[in-house]
Amino acid sequence: MKHIVLDTNFIMSAIGFKIDIIREIERIADFRYKLTALKATLSELEKLIKEGEYFERKRASLALQIIRKSRMDILRKEGYADDILAALNPDEHVIATQDAGLLKRLRQKGFRTIQIRQKKRFIVQ
Repeated sequence: MKHIVLDTNFIMSAIGFKIDIIREIERIADFRYKLTALKATLSELEKLIKEGEYFERKRASLALQIIRKSRMDILRKEGYADDILAALNPDEHVIATQDAGLLKRLRQKGFRTIQIRQKKRFIVQ
């Protein structure tokens, strides 16, 4: 079973584009998986709720609700989120992100990634 790790910007972008994250992942995943988020992602979302602009606060709040309702696993590793993601095992993890720099870094290490395309669907690469 693989862990699909959702990055903060991926979750926020999907919510902004009104994409049903759970349903869309079910559609594209042709393998057994468990949805996962980083502790750092939860911290970033909580910070956005407190300090972000109006729409950021709303999206971050919705993102936390989605994470809690879907009962995602939480990786409790400390540090910078991008470094944590890059240090994971590419055989066990698929990373969902929109960050171009992180995508390049992950692909060099052999990770499969999930991205948003055409503001309405996810793709696995």
